[in-house]
Amino acid sequence: MRALDALRWADAILCEDTRVTRKLLAAHGIGAKELIRLNERSEKSLEYILNRLQGKNAALVSDSGTPGISDPGRRLIQFLVSHLSPKPYCLSPRIIPIPGPSACTALLSVSGLGRDGFIFLGFLPRSKGKIRRELSGALATQRAVVFHESPFRILNTLKIIAANWPQVRLAIGRELTKEFEEILRGDPGSLAENLGRRDKILGELTVAMEQP
Repeated sequence: MRALDALRWADAILCEDTRVTRKLLAAHGIGAKELIRLNERSEKSLEYILNRLQGKNAALVSDSGTPGISDPGRRLIQFLVSHLSPKPYCLSPRIIPIPGPSACTALLSVSGLGRDGFIFLGFLPRSKGKIRRELSGALATQRAVVFHESPFRILNTLKIIAANWPQVRLAIGRELTKEFEEILRGDPGSLAENLGRRDKILGELTVAMEQP
């Protein structure tokens, strides 16, 4: 309800995809708004966006997740923070967080993992060696490790995990908080076999893993 109030209150909405945001606004009966596209490519024009928003209340949304957490928005927030000033003649925007869907915490809350806290890695690097080094360092902390993965790379990542840490416990969330949400649990070998039998893996995935 607070998020909907913020969207109604906003003069302008910064969004990852204007088409997706228009559907969201229409579904909740929120009238026409100024929509400004903000994705990884458009974040280069932050000065232009800031000038355009002078004196306005703005909301920031992403398509499926929390802005700034493995989603567009981090550089915008950094840019705004750099302009914060207690002096009345300087730009001093107030940045307010409004909780929303988070694949990381959604999966961890039902995974049964994370007894000693967790480490969130965002999206893993693409090369086999870098994946192995990043996961090895994170698992060495004895905490659960949570990361996002593409449907095109998940099988390769599971094979790397199975080859190096075959006994780890895993929980995989696919399309979390959406219509076709799915949660899988098991060891890396069995989960790679499960997903490998599918004609196509749809939707981004979030993975939680922990040493037994």
